[in-house]
Amino acid sequence: MYHHSYVKIIALLLLLDFTTATFFPRGNETSNSRETKNKPDNHRTPSSSSSSLREQHAGENCLRPCTIDNAKICYFKFTLEHYHVMGSACSGCRVGQHLNCSHPACVTADGIERGFMSINRRYPGPSIEVCENDTIVVDVENLMAGTATSMHWHGILQEETQFMDGVAHVTQCPIPYFSTFRYQFKARHAGTHHYHSHAGHHKSNGIAGPLIIREPRSRDPNGPFYDYDLSEHTIFLSDWMHTYAEMFVPGLPSTLLLPKSVLINGRARFNKDDPNIPLAVFRVKSGGRYKFRLINSNALTCPLQFQIEKHRMSIIASDANNLKPITVDTLITTSGERYDFILEANQTKGNYWIRVRAIGQCALDSNQIESFAVLTYYTGSEINDTELAFTTAMQPAYEDNFPPGIVINNPNGTCQEANADSICLTDLESYTRDANLLNSIPDHTFQLRFTTPMINNDILFNNDNNKHYSFFNVFGPNNNVGVINNISFYLSQSLIQTNAIKEDLFCDETAKMCETTEICFCLHRIKVKLNAIVEITLKDSSKDWEPIYHPMHLHGHRMVVTEMNSPKFPRNGTIKEYPAYKDTIAVPSQGQVTVRFRANNPGFWMLHCHFEWHLNIGMNVIVQVGELAQMTQIPADFPTCGNYIPEIV
Repeated sequence: MYHHSYVKIIALLLLLDFTTATFFPRGNETSNSRETKNKPDNHRTPSSSSSSLREQHAGENCLRPCTIDNAKICYFKFTLEHYHVMGSACSGCRVGQHLNCSHPACVTADGIERGFMSINRRYPGPSIEVCENDTIVVDVENLMAGTATSMHWHGILQEETQFMDGVAHVTQCPIPYFSTFRYQFKARHAGTHHYHSHAGHHKSNGIAGPLIIREPRSRDPNGPFYDYDLSEHTIFLSDWMHTYAEMFVPGLPSTLLLPKSVLINGRARFNKDDPNIPLAVFRVKSGGRYKFRLINSNALTCPLQFQIEKHRMSIIASDANNLKPITVDTLITTSGERYDFILEANQTKGNYWIRVRAIGQCALDSNQIESFAVLTYYTGSEINDTELAFTTAMQPAYEDNFPPGIVINNPNGTCQEANADSICLTDLESYTRDANLLNSIPDHTFQLRFTTPMINNDILFNNDNNKHYSFFNVFGPNNNVGVINNISFYLSQSLIQTNAIKEDLFCDETAKMCETTEICFCLHRIKVKLNAIVEITLKDSSKDWEPIYHPMHLHGHRMVVTEMNSPKFPRNGTIKEYPAYKDTIAVPSQGQVTVRFRANNPGFWMLHCHFEWHLNIGMNVIVQVGELAQMTQIPADFPTCGNYIPEIV
């Protein structure tokens, strides 16, 4: 069904200035090859283009000191499979044969057996590390039987390549089982990003990993403040369950949805007293100043509280946007956020705990969800990785808290006050300032009110209307949906082929179909002019305060935060002259955040809650930037999707 010319792919890759993609069916059939078509398709015929790319442009060779005018093609191959934690590849790992735990195909996670979705039989997925202006090429091969997927490159703006954004049915068709899709895009924006599936609940199931774009040190305004920026100092955090996420879709009436563990670079101990499960280890040398990159890849609702025993952190970037350094003791993040910080190795030589605690809902009702990693000052010749990873040192008890000190992103803190112990987004300062964006009267102003209302079961289970709306079973008979301005997002047609899109496909709160119903199910869109200045107020309109702080993520653009308010924890003060840019913003419970952005990237872009369950039950909206004719057209041979309903004969 899906075809492409390999010659064209190679030529385009060498030109470095165009992007294309396709599905390659297993067997690598081409439209003009009868010989290939007649081959049996129960085995894989190696792709000459993929093997050539792997040999000439291996992605691991792109991890290098970055210099100006030295762009490379960086090729990666991702194979997606159903796999298992503590499976047979781990052999005797569970019973103390520690070398078995280091097998490349052994995934230990928190030590509890479970099935999950893997990339190259590991978790997290392979780290993509390149230099600014490199070309990233990723062949994603889907071998997950019975499912289709996609890959979103979170933080990558995809200028002129909207069709590489990886949102299923919005920017591409999901990648069918037994097929390969090639992503190709420029690494234009240096900083800490990550990738994850944007289909169903695959991110929660394990399809995620880090994506780092470095720039020449001379271009980093914080470059003089650190000595080392090492690959091994990326910290990838994720909540973790002991079953596939689909078990909780739409939910279980008798069970609340909470994670079982928090993984640090794919490691934790569910049973804290089990020394046979390895922990993550990070090495530093006394006197060194180290740049760390922290990624929150959570799928559920709980923020993560991050601390390093007896060490402070100097925050220097958030969501791949450089910040003027600000020193904190505790960092709190929500799903989708990234923070870079500098750690000074200024303590007595020894080992120190890195502590990550799930807070918010995860800290209620005696829940105690936290994990540890090891920060060590010892060299490998003094203490090897195995001894540190399988340490028998007693982890601090849950109630034995580290001093909070100065806290950044404290959802329950009052900031912007003299001598405040809490720092908010509005306290952060960027190095750059778009005066026109900040001072002009916006061309478009929107207030987007979001919440998760309970919905009448008569609407959900009315077989007469033949509609199957997504919902979440909170507990017992209670079901809710996600809404923005009382509209629950319902994707009724793919947006990939713009020539097939008609205006009546979309809706907003003024649509007639939404006038007579409390909750409207339709394809929610807000439309703005290309290059317009857009101001959006994101407001949590929940009836009751609860410890949930929705991380709202905008694709294709970065936002400047101009205001943040919380009724329960007042946040007074004026915005900084150089406010911070973000692509993912946690909105306080019952509070609001006002942002601005310049709509200079034409296309259909998602704005949604980054909690995977809220996204999938409708808490999202399409931001259409520009007219259809102003959008970059998909390549002529780009895969399309739709229904097949022929006439009955």
